[in-house]
Amino acid sequence: SSGINAEYGQATCGLEAAVAAISRYGKAKEGDCTMLDVLCPVLRVMQFNAAGNTSSLTAMCSQSADTGVLKTKKLAARAGRASYIGTVKTSESADPGAVAAATWIKSVCRVLYQEQLNK
Repeated sequence: SSGINAEYGQATCGLEAAVAAISRYGKAKEGDCTMLDVLCPVLRVMQFNAAGNTSSLTAMCSQSADTGVLKTKKLAARAGRASYIGTVKTSESADPGAVAAATWIKSVCRVLYQEQLNK
């Protein structure tokens, strides 16, 4: 289990670094209708639940990613590609970057969950 905790810690550090880099270079923050609206809540779940078991963590991270995508349907794009391509925002469209980030997060969660089941 110490290997799992070490891997989890590395993943959390990696996501922290990714969020920092996206924020810095994209000049964006959570609430700007970008992938950060998915990544930041997932990071908080990972930080807060560092000692949790893999199956509950993957479920919480997946749910957090989905919630972040839904949140972008209500936000005006203030950063990221959607902010400068002049798209009309409708309540039916989620930010494409947020959708992509959620897809990545949920895919990783599915793999981790399956690996845990197979042990």
